[in-house]
Amino acid sequence: MSEKDINRLRKERGKSFFVYDLTTATLLHIFDSKTFAQLKMHIDHRTFNDCLNNGTLYLGRFVLTLEILP
Repeated sequence: MSEKDINRLRKERGKSFFVYDLTTATLLHIFDSKTFAQLKMHIDHRTFNDCLNNGTLYLGRFVLTLEILP
C-alpha cells in the first residue's frame, strides 16, 4: 500500500485524540490513530489506555484526551 493510502485509512478507521502539555498548557499534537500514536510515542498499550481512559498523566506532564480542552 502507498503511504497516501495508509494515511487515508488511518484517518478513516482510527480514533483521534489530543496530546496536551500541562506545564505549558498547550496542545502538542492531534493523532488520527491510537495505534499509530503508540508506535510513535514508544508507549506500552496498557500505559497508553490508562492515560487516555483514566486521565493519568503520561510522564507526569502530558494529558491524553479524546476531547478538546479549553
